[in-house]
Amino acid sequence: MSSADIENAAMFCYQCEQTIGGVGCTKVGRCMKSPEVAALQDIQIMGVMKLAAMARPQYTELPTELKDDIAKTIIEATFMTLTNVSFDGARFRAQTAHIGDLIDQLAQRGVASAPTDPEVAAWTPAADPKAARIDLRQARQGKTVVGLQELIVYGMKGVAAYLDHAWRLGVRRSGAEAFAVEVFAFLATRPADVGALLGMALRVGEHNLAAMDGLHEANTAAYGDPTPHEVQWAPWARTEGKCILVSGHDLLDLYELLEATRGTGV
Repeated sequence: MSSADIENAAMFCYQCEQTIGGVGCTKVGRCMKSPEVAALQDIQIMGVMKLAAMARPQYTELPTELKDDIAKTIIEATFMTLTNVSFDGARFRAQTAHIGDLIDQLAQRGVASAPTDPEVAAWTPAADPKAARIDLRQARQGKTVVGLQELIVYGMKGVAAYLDHAWRLGVRRSGAEAFAVEVFAFLATRPADVGALLGMALRVGEHNLAAMDGLHEANTAAYGDPTPHEVQWAPWARTEGKCILVSGHDLLDLYELLEATRGTGV
């Protein structure tokens, strides 16, 4: 794409393997994500970086309620930008506003932020989406550096998914929560050192395993160890129709769905 094409594109997203042309979705997402939602997601992740940078120097000393709010907000705000999790613009605007509120609370404590890139430091919930857009950052920092930055972000989206589902079942991994603050504070500097980026990407993988372990503990504590079971296979189930797919880390959602449809023949 030329510089003019990049500047005039409605959006840029390449976080999934189905991205258009294997390059990036620039008009509407292959997943049907709109340019508006893409912009809200970009702004939200940038806000997470500023929040983490503000929290990092004082994280261990924060009051428990504020510390938990920051950890949960970073986890939820990151998870909800994962492909197909949410396209609800109002939900993104509310979450981004809450990020702004937390940043204000931290600023009032008078502790200096960790170092940040000037654009991240200037972030507000009303920030210009172009300050966060991947393709425009590629033009400034190069595709390799930005690609590694995004590799870390996408890895953290997976970590956040596991942490979020486990938290809903009452299980937390404080080490992974603290790492989420650390890694987004690191990304807030717009790091360009390839070695440092690769090292952080490997650490994301380590914490991903810890988050998965927490989710496994949560699921087995709530529902027991998974074992094969016979299920009813009615003749009408062989016909074409609708279905609901539930992944392995949405067991609470599946449980609530089954409870809601108990006795209905669904």
